[in-house]
Amino acid sequence: MSLIHRGLNRDGKPVGYTVDTFSTDRTLVGEYSSEAGYFESPFTKLCADCHHVKNQAPQVRFLYLISTQACRNSDWPKVLNAAFNVIGDEVKLEIYDRDRIALEIYDRAIKENNLVEYFADFLPSLWKAWTEHAISHAVPDLPPDYVDDQVRTTVLNDALSANQVVAINGISGSGKSYAATAYAKTSHVAFRNVFWISGKDIEGLQSLQAVTVARLGVSINLSSHLCTAACLLVVDDWKGDASALKRLLPLKLHNETQVLITCISRPLGDVFSIELPPLSLESAEKVLGVESGNSPSQGQVNQICSRVGCHPLTLAIIRDTVRELGIKWQAIVNDLSNIPIYEGPNQETILQRILLNHSDGIANDLRALRWLNSLSFDVEMALTVLGPSGISKLIRRSLLKKSAGGMCIIHDLVFACLQHFNAGDISDSEVETKFKAFLIASWETGSYHFHRTLQIHSDKIECWVNPGKPIPSAEAYFFLLSERISKSIDFLEKLRNWPLISLDANREARLSVIESIEKRYWDEPDENVRKLILSDGIQNYNEALSKKAQTLTRSDLIHHRGKLLFWNGDFDAAASDFEEVLRFDSKAFHAHLQLARIKERKRDSGCVAHITKILEAFANAQEDVAITIVLAAFSELAKISYKPIKDQYLASRRDLLGEAIRLAAAEGFSQPYRALGQIGRLVFYRNPQRVIEMAEIVTFPPAINAKRSECFNIAEFIKCIVKAHSESGSPTFVCETWFEQAIAYYDRTPYPNEYHLTSKADCLIRLQRFQEALDTLNGCSKAANQAHWWHRHAQALFGLEKNHDALASIEEALRATTNGQYSSAFLQVKARIEASIGNRSAVDTLSHAVAECSDDKFRAALQAELESLRIKFS
Repeated sequence: MSLIHRGLNRDGKPVGYTVDTFSTDRTLVGEYSSEAGYFESPFTKLCADCHHVKNQAPQVRFLYLISTQACRNSDWPKVLNAAFNVIGDEVKLEIYDRDRIALEIYDRAIKENNLVEYFADFLPSLWKAWTEHAISHAVPDLPPDYVDDQVRTTVLNDALSANQVVAINGISGSGKSYAATAYAKTSHVAFRNVFWISGKDIEGLQSLQAVTVARLGVSINLSSHLCTAACLLVVDDWKGDASALKRLLPLKLHNETQVLITCISRPLGDVFSIELPPLSLESAEKVLGVESGNSPSQGQVNQICSRVGCHPLTLAIIRDTVRELGIKWQAIVNDLSNIPIYEGPNQETILQRILLNHSDGIANDLRALRWLNSLSFDVEMALTVLGPSGISKLIRRSLLKKSAGGMCIIHDLVFACLQHFNAGDISDSEVETKFKAFLIASWETGSYHFHRTLQIHSDKIECWVNPGKPIPSAEAYFFLLSERISKSIDFLEKLRNWPLISLDANREARLSVIESIEKRYWDEPDENVRKLILSDGIQNYNEALSKKAQTLTRSDLIHHRGKLLFWNGDFDAAASDFEEVLRFDSKAFHAHLQLARIKERKRDSGCVAHITKILEAFANAQEDVAITIVLAAFSELAKISYKPIKDQYLASRRDLLGEAIRLAAAEGFSQPYRALGQIGRLVFYRNPQRVIEMAEIVTFPPAINAKRSECFNIAEFIKCIVKAHSESGSPTFVCETWFEQAIAYYDRTPYPNEYHLTSKADCLIRLQRFQEALDTLNGCSKAANQAHWWHRHAQALFGLEKNHDALASIEEALRATTNGQYSSAFLQVKARIEASIGNRSAVDTLSHAVAECSDDKFRAALQAELESLRIKFS
C-alpha cells in the first residue's frame, strides 16, 4: 500500500491540518508523538490524536499510534480503552511504544543483516550499534535512572589515565559495573572497539586466544585484536584475583588499549586497583528520585541513607519498590528503623526486609527465581517459567536485568537474599513443571536455548533421575544429554537393557534408551565388552522392529540399529538400514551422512552424492539441517579423494563452511571438533590463513569443563591452528600459547591410546619439552606399525641430544611407513640428526627426501634446506 507522509514544515514542526501519515483513500492512518506522558492517565495527548484522526480522516479503518515513550505492561489495558472510547470498536488499532518499536526494528532489521544498511540513513544510531558492538560482547545500557557521581568518575578516569590495566574492587552492589559501563559509554570514541565480557564466561581459560568477538558480521580473535588496535576491554564481575586475569592477557597490548576489571576482592598482585568512594548525599538523593514527582522528604532521605550507607543497589530497589507499589516513603523508613544492627556492609539484611515486606505482585516470580537458583538463565526459558509480565516486573524493580546475549541476570546480592524468600503461593513443583515444559517443547529442535538451559541447570536435571532405578523418560533423556551422568556403569547398564518394544508411544523415553546404549558403548574401554554391547543393542532393536509400530518409531529404531551395525563392521546391513530410513523420509540427512561414511570406507564415489545432498540443503535452507550433521559432512569431505568436490566446498564455496562454523560456535556446547580437525589437517599447510579464519570464529570451552569425549578432537584442531600460525609466520609466543591449550585438552582425553599420546608428544616437542614428550611416548606400547610413534620418539631424543638413539628410532619409523609423503618428513629428520653429528651422508638422505616428496610446497622447502646442507659440507 502506498502511503503519504506530510512530514515537517519550514519551522521544523509537523504539518498542520492533516494527519501525519495516510493512505490515498485515508483508510489507513498513522500518528506519531514524542511528547512526554503519552501513556500516563488521563492520556490527554493520545486521546487528542484519536480525535484529530476522526476529524481529518473519518473513513479510517486502520490506525497506528506511535510514540517514543515507554508504556508499563500494567497500563496497556487502560491505554487501549482510552483510545477505543474515542475512535470506536470498528477501527483496527495498533499502538507502538518505545519498546515495541525497538522489537520491530530488531526482528525486521537486525535479524536480517541486509536491512541494517538500508535503515542507516533513517536510524544512524542503529548502524552505529551494528558496526561497533557484537551482540554477545556489547556494552550494556545504563538504566534510565543512573546517576553520574562526579567524584567517582574522577577517581576512575585518573586511574585509567595512568594505568593500562585497572581493577575496580568493592562490595556487591556498590556500583562497580555501572561505573565501568559509564566509562565505556563516554570514552568509546577513543577506541577502535569496545568489548564487554562477563567474568564467568572466561573462567578456566588459559588465555584469551579462545575468545572470539564479531563486528559487522566479521569474527575477530580478541587476544590478537587487543595487540593490534586501540581497544577497551571490560571484564565484569571477575570472581578471582584480578592479577590472575591479567595473566590471560597478551604479553604486548597495543599501547592505547585499556583493560578495566570489576571484582569484589582487592588484587594481590601487580594490578592497579581502586575502590569507588561512597555516593555523595546529593547523588543518593537523585537515586531515590528526589527530583521526580513522588519524592521523599529531606528527613526521610537522611534516615534511609543513614541505614543504607548510600549503597546504590539498595537505594535503587527501595526507589523502584515505592514506584511500583505506590507505598508511602514513611513505610520504608519504618521498615529500616526496625532492622537489627547489621553486621556487614553489603546491605543484605535491608534488601531481605524490603523483599519480604514489599513483594506484592512479584512473590511468585521471586519464588521461581529461588527455585532456578542461578545467577543467570536463558531469556527464552524464563519466558516459559516467569512469563513476559513476570520478567518485566522484576526488571522494573531492579531485581533482574537482561543482557544483550539473550540472558537474564540477577545481581549476586539479590541472589543471596532470594535464598531466604518463602512468600508467594506457587510451589517448587509448579515451577519445575514449567521448566520441564520448556525443555520438552524445545528438545526436538536442539536449539541454542535448549542446550544452554541443559548446561546451566544440569544440576536440577540430575536430581530428576534416580541412578539406582533408572526409568526411560524425558527426564532421563535430558539427564543423558546434559552430560551429568554418574561414573557408575550400573545406570547405563539398566537403562540400555530396557525393552525398546515397550516404548512405541513415548519417543523421549525411547530416545533415552537409545542414548544410553550408544553412551555405554563409547564409554567402555574393553573391546570385548563393547562387542557385547553392540550385540545386545542390535538384538533389542530387532525385537522392537518385529512388532508393528508407528512410522516415526520404526525410522528411529532402524536408523540407530544401522549405527550399531556400522560400528560392528557390518557395512552392507548398515547401509540397507539407512537406505530404508531415506525411504521413510528423503530429508533424513542423518541417514545421508551415515551412508556417506560407509561408501567412503569402501572408496565408493557414491559418497559424494550424499555429502552434496547435505551441503546443498544447508545452502538452501539452513534450518532444515542440524549443524552437527553439516560439519560432520565437511569432515567426511576432508577424507574423500574426489578433488573437484573438495575444491567446490572448501575453496570456491568456502563461505558455507564459515557459516557452519559460526552457527556451531553460537551453540557452543557440542561442536563437532572432529570435523574441524579433519578439515584443519587437510588445509593448514596449503592454506594456513583459512585455518586461522576458522579458529577466529570457534569458541573453545575451558578444558576442565569440556566433554571428555570431545577433548582429543579439540586438541587436534588446536594443533592444526598452531601449525597454520607457524606456516603464516606468527610470533612464537602465539604458537606456544595455543600449544599449551592443546596439551590441557590432551590431558583430559579418556582412555588415551598410542595415537592420542603420540599427538600430545608432538605438542610437547614443539614446546621443546623433550623429556616430557619422551615420558609420554614411553607410556604407551610400541607397535611395529606405529611409524608416527617412532618419528616423535626420534624427535624427542634428538632434542635431548641423544643423537645415536634418535637415529635408530627414525630408522624404525622409515621401516614402518609405506606413505611417500611421510617418508619425506622422516628422511628430513634423519638428515638433521646426521648433520648434527657431522655425517656427510645427510646430503644424500635429504636428496632422497626431495625425490620422494610429491607436494610442491614441501619439496621446495626441502630443496632450500638441501642447498644449505650442501654449503655446510662443501
